[in-house]
Amino acid sequence: MAPGSSEAGPCKITLFSHKGGVGKTTLTVNTAWALADAGYSVLVVDADPQCSLTSYLKDEATVDEYLDSSIHRPGPLFGAR
Repeated sequence: MAPGSSEAGPCKITLFSHKGGVGKTTLTVNTAWALADAGYSVLVVDADPQCSLTSYLKDEATVDEYLDSSIHRPGPLFGAR
């Protein structure tokens, strides 16, 4: 189906494996890039504490800033009460 078509809703693609070093991050980045290049809107979520996916897409200083702010943030996560 072509990007922008109203015939279908959003599609979710999930890549998961407990095993390390099998290419999950590389596959995720390349799949997202290819879909975005084809005109699709893409959201990637980096749930890895090592921020490997984020490191592909952001510079090192920005990743360090994200990590520092998430570690030292007092109070409930995401404003939950």
